[in-house]
Amino acid sequence: MNNISVIERFDVSNYIKGKLDWFPIEELRGPNTRRSKSITDVNGRAGIYQIAHVNDVSDIGESVFHPKIGYTGKSENIFGRLGQLKNNSHTTSPYIRNNFKTEDIRVRIFFTGEVPVGQVEAHFHDHAEREYGYRFAWREASGGIDGILLRIQDHIDNIDSLDALKELSSYIDERAVEIFKSTWKQDE
Repeated sequence: MNNISVIERFDVSNYIKGKLDWFPIEELRGPNTRRSKSITDVNGRAGIYQIAHVNDVSDIGESVFHPKIGYTGKSENIFGRLGQLKNNSHTTSPYIRNNFKTEDIRVRIFFTGEVPVGQVEAHFHDHAEREYGYRFAWREASGGIDGILLRIQDHIDNIDSLDALKELSSYIDERAVEIFKSTWKQDE
């Protein structure tokens, strides 16, 4: 069957069990603290988190999707993952450290309950990508594909040799063909 168009019927409110509004990262507590456990006992441990600069929070407001949301991530252990943010070992930490004061960073959490958190994050990312052309504003902060692509582009910009660029182009062509062949007709 050949679909001409696909209509997305994803209502984020159907996938959110609970929410913690924007708060400073200094207020984050570890996953085993009494406060965190009381929250996860009600909402579960899995969730989506969004990070933004304090100056952008009022513009973002209650919107789940907004072009000023700095970063959107997921975790099966939300307070454990965000503990990494507080301890400067999160993938966004170098970006935040180099561009902002830590006290100016805010986080909010959407608990997903029993719904697979990866599925919900994919919807968040896909919606933002369609709406704004990117998944989140701080692409450079990503340890995933967004950040990797930007770092690769930065490295390519430093190459002045035409021969080196041709070699790189040839490698990319070969890799694209490999991926195409390995995924050809997998949907059927």
